[in-house]
Parts: sequence; structure tokens; C-alpha cells
Amino acid sequence: MLENFGRQTNLSFVVIVASLLLGLGSYYFLKRRGRGEFARSLLWGILTAGTVLVIVVFTVLPIGIRSYHDRALVLIPFAGREYANVNRQLIIQKIFGNVALFIPLGFCLRQLTRWKFRLCLGAGFLVTFVAESVQYAIARGTSTTADLLLNSIGTGIGVALAISVSNVANRSNDDLIT
Repeated sequence: MLENFGRQTNLSFVVIVASLLLGLGSYYFLKRRGRGEFARSLLWGILTAGTVLVIVVFTVLPIGIRSYHDRALVLIPFAGREYANVNRQLIIQKIFGNVALFIPLGFCLRQLTRWKFRLCLGAGFLVTFVAESVQYAIARGTSTTADLLLNSIGTGIGVALAISVSNVANRSNDDLIT
């Protein structure tokens, strides 16, 4: 199963590197011209967009594990064929992957918007809901409530990390993070 992630991982890596280069380049260019707050917003906007693109790569694009047409809706968390008769290692990878995929979204959303925890969590849930709905509509895998739950947990972890990092950065007057 892991070999199916190759194309998705490669494309995601390109998106991440491009987002980082574009975001940091724009930040330093604008910062030198006295546009610090705009530079910060643009950086986090680019990184948030890059994060959403990575989520699209892993949830909707017809490559890797999503290269087949399959439509299923599982309303009971951790039920259905994705968790039945599958080895424990694969289940752990699926759970960890769903959480890990959304941690950057929570972090970037909080840094971009400076919204409160619940609002960022709601936005992450909405992104997940849209991704699962599109996935179901175009028959790109199984849409599950477990994914909604795990992705929301990932978003929450990302938001909590962003809040913690911002609190530390506030003490050191780091305007990139705060």
C-alpha cells in the first residue's frame, strides 16, 4: 500500500517546496520594503494555500491510491472495509496520516487569520467536509466520519501548536510568527 503513495508524496513535496520558496521569497522581499504586516499575511496565505493543495493531492486527485473509482460512505467511525480485515500497521498509518495531513492546515490557518481555536477548528472541519464530499461525488475512495474526526483532530493540534509558538514568539518580538 505504501508504494501507492509515491506519486502523491512526490507531488506534495513539490507543492510544499514551491509554497515555501514563494512564501519566504515574498516575505523577505516585502519586508525589506517596509511592508512587514502584508509580508506576514502573504507568507501565511501562500503556505495555507499550499497546505490545501497537498490535501487535495491526497484526497481527491486521481493518482496513487485514488487512481481507482470507488464510492462508499461510512457513517460509523472506524467501520467499513478500510478498517476491517486490515493489518494493524496499515490502520495506524491511516490514522496517523489523516491526523498529520491536517496539522499544517491548523497551524497555517491560525497564523494567517489569528482566529480563535474554535473558529480555526471549524474551518478545518469545513475543509475536511468539502474534501470528503468531493471525494464521494467523483468516486475517489471512501468518505468516512472517521476521516472528519481524525482530520479535525489534526487541525486542532496544528492550531494548538500555532498558539503555543505565537505565545513564545510574542516574548521574543518575532513578527514572522506572531
